Amino acid sequence: MTWKTLDQTWHYVEKWAASHPDKEVLVFGDQRLTWMDFKKQMDLIAKAYLDIGVRKGDRIAFLAMARNEFLTTYMAAGKVGTVWFGLNPKFTLDELRYQLNDSRPTVLITLRNFMDNDLRGNTRILMRECPFVKKVLVMGKPFEGAENFAEFISIPRPELDDRLDKRSAEVAKDDPALLMYTSGSTGKPKGVVHTHNSIVENIKVEVDKFHFHENTRGLLHFPINHVAADVEIGFGCIMSGGSLVLMDSFDPVSSIRMVEKEHITMIGQVPVMFLLQMKQPDFMTADLSSVEHFIWAGAAAPKLMIDVLSAIIQKTGAGLLTGYGSTEVCGFVTYTESGDDLDTLMKTAGKIADPFELKIVDDDRHELPDGKVGEIAVRGPFLFDKYLNMPEATADVVDEHGWYFTDDLAFKDDRGYIHITG
Repeated sequence: MTWKTLDQTWHYVEKWAASHPDKEVLVFGDQRLTWMDFKKQMDLIAKAYLDIGVRKGDRIAFLAMARNEFLTTYMAAGKVGTVWFGLNPKFTLDELRYQLNDSRPTVLITLRNFMDNDLRGNTRILMRECPFVKKVLVMGKPFEGAENFAEFISIPRPELDDRLDKRSAEVAKDDPALLMYTSGSTGKPKGVVHTHNSIVENIKVEVDKFHFHENTRGLLHFPINHVAADVEIGFGCIMSGGSLVLMDSFDPVSSIRMVEKEHITMIGQVPVMFLLQMKQPDFMTADLSSVEHFIWAGAAAPKLMIDVLSAIIQKTGAGLLTGYGSTEVCGFVTYTESGDDLDTLMKTAGKIADPFELKIVDDDRHELPDGKVGEIAVRGPFLFDKYLNMPEATADVVDEHGWYFTDDLAFKDDRGYIHITG
């Protein structure tokens, strides 16, 4: 069975469905899926893709927020050799128009309503303008030209079982699996293409560094067009065999209530999210005893945040961890270590994880000694494959030796820890 190589994203759904079929993995509202449920949904969706006529290398677009279908459609896309990407329902019509025309997906799966906003209007405009979309599936009440997602994928299609086996056997670890758009510092958004291999090889390291395990219960409320959802938290829990509790928006009160209700063990957020939670009157009395690790990235942690978390971990024994990464490197590449002091957690983003490589370079891309500020460059199997339709932009940031030049400034101390400066 090809999934036993464990070098593609969807292989891990197969792995855990075989070994822990009845263990809960996905929670969204009152919907709870076991690993076997996950696999069954993945296979039904994969056969639906084949029925639509999706070819290897095609794109699947998903316009929604974090919910169970986010991960079932994503893993199913990997199993049939297609590239999945998320679209934020808060995007404007022009933002949606640009990303769809750049990526040209074969299938668009969309919510009907989000935050009291009917998405039908924008979707119907896109259907008229984007003839490359063969099928529109709606989570909610369908409209003319579209079909209900749940009804369409629930058709068993046993006649496609052999075709699915054949297609999944043709997928290779270096095939593209995920597309994420990043605006960067200038110009139009760039479509960052990741392979199964870059996702798997990065998250193998993250699972170890962030102490994911089979009983991890992660909270996921990031937009599903973001690397935190698609890779760091979402796929991190899948690889480790843990569970994910999904929320379709971030709210400081309801997120803390969810930690209590679902016994969350891992909270990964950006600092502003922690600060918003800490502003709530009952934050310090909330039961956070289940949390094993508080993790942040995206910005330096302010002293207030560290002080409050320190007070919590003195009572619960939880750990504090941070690191540095980006969309192009498929998540984190540097990490602090368990037991690092508070000064290190506030002032650094950790050190490069083995077997990855990092150097600080000057304007001519020559390596600088420790203590000197320069551009961060990294190299490793985590690296993105390309910017979609932008070969020159790809060549500008990745050299012939495989080094990716991030445009982020830092210096490295004598321990190898990096200090981000801009």
